[in-house]
Amino acid sequence: MNPVDGNISPMISHPAHSGMNFKTSDGVTLFYRIDGDGPALMMLSGIWSDTTSWNAQVRDFAEHFTCIRLDHRGIGQSEKWVGEYSYDLHARDAKDLLDHLGLTSASVLGACHGGMAAVTLAKRYPGSVRALCINATQLLGSERFRQMYLGWKRILETSDFETLYTVIMPTIMSDHWLSRNRDRLPSLLQAIEERIEFSAAQRMVDALVAYATSGLTPAEIASIDIPALIMASAEDRFIPPKVIHAECQFWPNATYHLFENSGHFPQREVPETYNSVVFDFLQSLTDSGTLT
Repeated sequence: MNPVDGNISPMISHPAHSGMNFKTSDGVTLFYRIDGDGPALMMLSGIWSDTTSWNAQVRDFAEHFTCIRLDHRGIGQSEKWVGEYSYDLHARDAKDLLDHLGLTSASVLGACHGGMAAVTLAKRYPGSVRALCINATQLLGSERFRQMYLGWKRILETSDFETLYTVIMPTIMSDHWLSRNRDRLPSLLQAIEERIEFSAAQRMVDALVAYATSGLTPAEIASIDIPALIMASAEDRFIPPKVIHAECQFWPNATYHLFENSGHFPQREVPETYNSVVFDFLQSLTDSGTLT
């Protein structure tokens, strides 16, 4: 990758390779990490994931960007959360972090749950997001997804997280990844259970049910007139590429990319390819003068 020229988003000063805490506007202590130097790039993780889920991206991007990673409330090293979850709440937390850092805006990279939070941030706080890069993110209301999330909710009510994990994994990871990582699955489950309380996992699923019931409308997506990279994966059986590609028609300024040979998390399965696609997109915006 080549260095990014120009000011994609505001620069900030920080201790290198640091993990810190800040308080949100409603007094909750959240954990965040800052790595690298350059234009601000916020990274919002998928559901039940923490800041470490972006490690492969930070290794490449920190040379060119100030990478800002946030543990969602109730996840990882952030404070436990007993209230209800919503994407408006996650977006407000991200905005609070930008305010805490003295930033008016940043480019935002989000995966699945984090992508929904990133889009909500752009919608609720116009001007706070300079460019969006989202993958595996379904935005429109959908009865199919509502029923699926209700199924997750029922599993958690009647069984345990291991059962839900066993059901979900074949839908989100590619066949190739599953065959190579079969022995790692128990340790990955243990890591998830260590970074989130069971009750918080349940309430996050409630937020998914609520979002799928309404979601965004095509007009609301069309109102988000900022450069957007919309990414899907060929082997994502959870949110199939056709769902994401169909939503692209509503974005006023979107670029679509399909990752072959990857499941729901291309940033983990094919990190080098993923990083190159995201970097090239941001570089193209700089070269064109869109983000100067």
